[in-house]
Amino acid sequence: MIRNLKGLGVAFVAMLAVGAAAASAAQAAPAHFTAEKGTTKITGTSEGTNNQVFTTAAGAIECHGSFTSENEPTTTEELTVKGSYGPCNKLFGIEPKVNMGGCHYTFHAGEYDSEKDASTGTADLVCNETEGNEFITISVGFACTVTVPPKNGLGPIHFENKEVEGRKIVTVNPTVNNIKYTSKGLFCPNVTKENGTYEGGVIVEGETNEEEPRDVSITST
Repeated sequence: MIRNLKGLGVAFVAMLAVGAAAASAAQAAPAHFTAEKGTTKITGTSEGTNNQVFTTAAGAIECHGSFTSENEPTTTEELTVKGSYGPCNKLFGIEPKVNMGGCHYTFHAGEYDSEKDASTGTADLVCNETEGNEFITISVGFACTVTVPPKNGLGPIHFENKEVEGRKIVTVNPTVNNIKYTSKGLFCPNVTKENGTYEGGVIVEGETNEEEPRDVSITST
């Protein structure tokens, strides 16, 4: 009898383990960027007064950001966008200028969390080295220059579905903490490190060439 009870106990534990694994798998399916049919452009802008903040040994550089993907995405695990920054808050009494050169971002949607209706992914900074544009350059007059080379796996980046006035949008909140950079200049340290951080909320929307709104969302399929 005791032997049978032990056998039932082992079987019960095994069933719980299988159930937990299945539940975990259900909540962690691959995520996709999904756009409503007819979408020709996905755009992102800094959320309200929440600017994009890039922090290095030289200090914090805070700018308004905008992002554009001019393709026709329907459902994809990767989304390539071009970014631009400005105006920026002054540093050392000078407004920083951000030159993206030939660089762009490729966002990876990561894993979809059905309970949160969101996902956590990463981004690659990709630069067109064939054109000699190998870095993002942030210049603060003669006071300081920061260069950021290409790198994969920047993150984490949090994507979350929202609905505004009946329209589906995605909020993007990066908390990147592994950016490589080099700083040099009269008023900033001459160093190369890999501890740069980046954060700042972005609202992502879809539209047609005629600027008609289209839904965009994070999905599991």
